[in-house]
Amino acid sequence: MSLGDPFRGVSVHHLCNGFLEAVQRAGLTRDAKVYEVEKDVIRAQGADQICPRDERKGTAYVDAIDGEDEAGRAVFMLSYTWGYTVGDIA
Repeated sequence: MSLGDPFRGVSVHHLCNGFLEAVQRAGLTRDAKVYEVEKDVIRAQGADQICPRDERKGTAYVDAIDGEDEAGRAVFMLSYTWGYTVGDIA
């Protein structure tokens, strides 16, 4: 699945592993709210990469992770809010 594909999604494997590891590296825990990890984990992941959609600096989180186990074609949608904890979604 190519970067920028409209059906590209973050894998459950990534949420439970790579994402949680990034949260912990940022000094946060599974109890952190999504809005608390947004700047230092989510946005930071793609901050220096070129977006495959508009070719500008800064890309979506899903396009900033690489590997077959990390992202691919989405077949389900996980709905969450900024107030959920990381542990609620990972």
